[in-house]
Amino acid sequence: MPSKAFTMGLNSIMKAEKIVILVYGENKKEALDALLSGEVTEDNPASVLNNHKDVTIIADTAAIGE
Repeated sequence: MPSKAFTMGLNSIMKAEKIVILVYGENKKEALDALLSGEVTEDNPASVLNNHKDVTIIADTAAIGE
């Protein structure tokens, strides 16, 4: 398992002990909202992170929508 990566497969990501996601920009708001909805769907591959035990999301106000 790589210690750092810009892109990885979901299987490798889910094996990580801790996941930190940086989200910035208004164009990511919809994807972040879908992730935070809690529903795991094929339409939003990142939604599988709802099944991980330790995920930290850091987002700017544009991505949050405030």
